[in-house]
Formats: sequence, structure tokens, C-alpha cells
Amino acid sequence: MGAQPIPEGEGTEPSTSAIQLESVTPWVTESGTFRAVFDADGFPEGAKLTYRIRQPVSGTESDRREQLIDLWNGTARTNVLHANTTVDVADLIQGDRVLLDIPIRARSTRRSGAVLIPGPGTYAVDVTIRSGSSVIYETQLSLNALPAPERQSTPFQLAVVANLSGPIGSDESGTIDDTAAVERTLQRYRDLIEDAAGAPIAVSISPQLLVTAPSDAQPPRLMDALTSASTVERPWADLDLEAWAKIDAAQLVRTSLLDGAQALSALGVSATQRTMWFDGATVGTQALPLLARLGYRIVSLDDGRITGFTAPTGESGYTRPVQLASSPPMSALVTDPVVADLLSGDLRDSVLAAHRLLTLFSTAHLAGQEPRGASIVVGDDVDPDVVAALYRDVAEGTDALEHPIDASADTNSTTTTTRQPTGDPPIRAAVELVLPDQLNTLSPLTSTDQGQPTVTPVDSPSVASVASVVPEARALIDDYATIIGSGTDDARRISNVVQRSLDRRIEPSVQAGMLNDVIDEMNQALGAITVSKPRALNVTERNTTIPLRVVNDLDRPINVRLRLKSSRMNFVDGDVQALSLEPGVNPIPIRVEVLTSGQFTMEAEVLAPESTRVIASTRQHIRSTAFSGVGLVLSGGALIFLVVWWLRTPHRKRPADQPDER
Repeated sequence: MGAQPIPEGEGTEPSTSAIQLESVTPWVTESGTFRAVFDADGFPEGAKLTYRIRQPVSGTESDRREQLIDLWNGTARTNVLHANTTVDVADLIQGDRVLLDIPIRARSTRRSGAVLIPGPGTYAVDVTIRSGSSVIYETQLSLNALPAPERQSTPFQLAVVANLSGPIGSDESGTIDDTAAVERTLQRYRDLIEDAAGAPIAVSISPQLLVTAPSDAQPPRLMDALTSASTVERPWADLDLEAWAKIDAAQLVRTSLLDGAQALSALGVSATQRTMWFDGATVGTQALPLLARLGYRIVSLDDGRITGFTAPTGESGYTRPVQLASSPPMSALVTDPVVADLLSGDLRDSVLAAHRLLTLFSTAHLAGQEPRGASIVVGDDVDPDVVAALYRDVAEGTDALEHPIDASADTNSTTTTTRQPTGDPPIRAAVELVLPDQLNTLSPLTSTDQGQPTVTPVDSPSVASVASVVPEARALIDDYATIIGSGTDDARRISNVVQRSLDRRIEPSVQAGMLNDVIDEMNQALGAITVSKPRALNVTERNTTIPLRVVNDLDRPINVRLRLKSSRMNFVDGDVQALSLEPGVNPIPIRVEVLTSGQFTMEAEVLAPESTRVIASTRQHIRSTAFSGVGLVLSGGALIFLVVWWLRTPHRKRPADQPDER
């Protein structure tokens, strides 16, 4: 057909009629069939469908992206490749669906009734449905024609990351009061994983959300879904990375990541450290090198978050990482604003939005040059129906390459397929779903103006007041939990409050206040554990027992250690003894071996079970009159010597009147 110009401004937005688009073939081989499926219920009797195919977008990756945007906005002036074709909708109905099939062929193939296309590329397909003289539906789809297998390059690498925020708990209890909000968030996670249907999806779920969620807020099948997905490391609470980086608190961030992984592990969910950081909201110039030191290599950033970067000619900057000025090296994947808009649900048609997303990625792939990719971070502002449709289309589009649609078959079945001939090179889809680490293989873009690309600054509060008390609170809750039992309600509650106090949604002054409050609470509780007051004890035997009392004025059993010290006694049961103390007075008999007589002291310290924290201590004054074995031998020998000496010494009585000899 001859090329025919299409007037600028023709509408391509979907209609708001009752007609519903169900699916669109995301890509097709050069001798395949493009298919669009509609729900038959929305079509009035006698409706007619008209379609036409435009010339493909062309040029570099950035050129093709801009042309697509113009097509979708109705501002493009393009020529027609295949003129209007009108068919009765009644002839397209199969079961409860309307199937629009457009077979295509390349110049090197012969296929009766197929539309001849000049080669691989993205072709706009305008679809209009009329009832009588009235237009009741119109939209624009895209036919993404793949090159022959021997000319295919690496598919577009697409990583999808579920990264929802969820509500935060109350200050008093450490648990989340809004059960309905928790349930909605957890259900979204479950649905996203199930919609992926086994395809790669990275799950970044807040440990805080899972740990503090009420038990009745957990939707069915959630844990099964989480254990089957690729769950990634995430801090226990959402930190303000820039704020903590400013005070060089990399260890605190690392510890929070470890705490998060341990919390998930306790629930049966294995979290894996990844090389991509998905939450770029608080990543500024200080946080960037901190992430690099923690082992991250890519950060996901919103559009406009990079400064000092000019993309090379022909590159949009959205389909390859941008090399940042950082040591160790870091790069950024910048979210395309067009992608963000399509994910938002503003198009009001999730199937069309998913189709346009895959078209955008396929077009970048078909531009050739370097391998390309992107990440979709599914946050709270993303329409989950669009993500579900995207996963469904990728699965169906990939399967259709193995079982191509046979549009010429005369059948009433909803799908007719023929297998790809064996021995032919495999045909690869234009878009391949991967886990985020795979994006590390993409070659990063470097600025063309010798600039030093980095992230834009972000506002961050001062957390110095929090940092000054965090170490004390963390060490104290670790010991407190081992003393009263980590599984007790109080230990869990206080641990949650300590962890959650670091959440960036809480003002630093409130964070510090929360930490000081729980420190006071724990110190007061530990003050209820006391030991015998100093006193004087007489010991008359070499092997004896020294009575000691430890008082537990808490309302629960506790676990502690008793450490004993003395330079003149051995402790038969060891210098350090593990004790389980019931509420009230606990007599502790200390079995000792006295080494010598005299006066000396015995020190006794009550310690936390797994640290050297001293909870209570005493010093007992000992007066020993017992002898050791060596002392008795020496004393006996001395006595015998004195007796022998006395017996052998002459004892003459001198007369009273005999004068002394001088």
C-alpha cells in the first residue's frame, strides 16, 4: 500500500465505552500473527471494527522513545503502511471473545493474506469500533515485530521489585493498630507474587510490617508466597539513609539490615542481600558512598535525581545504568517518567497500560546497540492490575513464540497454535523478566561532558541525639531479652519499640524520647534483681557451703549467671554458674574449698546470660579458722621439734643461796 499521511492530533487514548480490551500480543515473529482480544459483551449488534497500521518508529533508542510518546499523545505525523481494513465484529467472535488477528510477513516470506512489513520494528495499529455512524471505541495498539532468530540480540532485561511501605506501629505497644491497612498491604504483596506465577519477582517487604502485624491481619497463603519468591534484604525499619550517613553510621545501617534478615528468618522467610538498593528517596551525596561500602552497586532513582550527567547521543538514559562518581563504583537506574505514568493507573485501562510498557521496552530492544534493561519498583502508587497484566502478557507472548497463532485455521477454539519447527534457532522474546542482580551485567552510560554525575542532595534531619542513645538501648534490650526470655510479650514489645524508633517517618526528637523511655523501663525492671547484702561470715571447715540469696522481684522467672571471685577459695561448681530464678527469694548455696585461714573476701556478681553486664553484686567478708593440709603438717612438725628440744635440754635446780657467777 502507498504511504498515506495521518493528520496530527488524531486521538489515540482508549475510549471509556463498555468495550474491554483483554490482551494484546506483546511481540510477533516476522511471519507471525498479531492478536488483540476483546470481551465480546461490550459490542452492540452490527458493530464494525476498523484497523490501520502505521509506518514503524525508527532511529536511535531515544528517537524511537520520543516517536512512541508522540503517537500515544496524538501529536505524531506518520504515514500509513497498511490502509484501513474494516470487518464485521460478528465475524471475529469466538466464544465470549472478539479476536482481531493480523497476520504479517517479511519480504523474504510468502503468506497469503498477510500484511507485508519492511522489517523488524514497532508499528502503531489504530483500532476504531463503530456502531452505525458513531465511534464507540478507539485506541492505539503496537505491533512489535521481532527480527529473525539469527539477528536477535539480548532481550530487554526487566526486573520487577515489590517495595511497599505499609503502616507504622503505635509508640506505646510497638504493634500496628490499623489492622485493615496492614491486611491491605500484605494482601498486595501476596497478590503480586501470585500474579508473577513463578516468573522472577524480587520482594522487598518491611520486616517491621511482618513482625508487628496483628496475627489476624495476615491473609491466607501469604507466607507460602513469600517463601516461594526472591525476598531481598531490607532494614528492620525504613531508615533515612542520608541522615545516618552524615554521622558515618554505616554500622548502624548494616546492623538494621541484619536485624531485618533475622526477623524474616524467624518467620521462615529467607532474605538475600542484593546489589541493588530499591528505595532511593533518602539517598543523597552522603548515602551513596555508604551504600557502596555496604556492597550495593546499583541504586534505583526517580527521574531528575541525577546531576552532572549528559546522556550520549541516541540514549534516553532510562534503559541503561548511569555511572555515578562514587568509590567504590556505583550506578543508577533512573525511572522513566513515562513508565511511572503508565504504572500509576491513570490510563484507566490496565491491559493497555501493560501493553504500552512492553512496547516501550520492546522498542528499546529493537533499537539494537547495547543490551538494555530497567527496573520497575512497585510502590504504593503503582496500580497492581497493570503489573498483573504485564506478567500475563510476557508469559503469553513468550509461549506464543513456541506455539505461534495460526490465523488461517478454521476453528471455534479460542487459541490455535502450531509448534515452531524443530531444528530452527530459538526465537527469544523482546523482554525477559529477571532478578535485579542481573541488571549489573548492563554496560553503564557515562556522561559526555566530562561531568561527575552524582545524586542530587536530599533534605535530612539531624539524628545525632538518636545516635547517642541507640547503642545503649540496643545493648540493653539484647541483655534484657535473654534475662526475661526473648519470646515474652515484654521483650518483643520493647525490641519493636527500639527498632521502630529509627523509622524515618518518626521525628528524631520523638525517636530519642522513645529510646530513653524504654531504657528507663528496662533499667527499672533490672533493678528488681538483687543479691545478699555484704556481711561477715566465719568458716571453720576446709570444705563448706557459703549461703547466698538472689532476690527476683519481677513477676516472672528469669535467667542470669552468677560470677564468683576469691583469692583464697576454690568454687566447687565453678566460678561462673547459670541460674534460673523464680520470683521471690532464691537461696543459692555456694560450695567452696578454703585454701587458708585468715580474713578475705568473696565477690558475687549477677550477670546477664550472654554478656558481662552486671545486674547486681555483693562482697562477703570471710574469717577462716580452718587449716589447709599443708598447714597442719607444718604445725605438727613444729610442735614435735619443741618437745624434743625441751626433753634434751638439762634442767638443774640452782640452790637458792648459791651466788651467780659473773
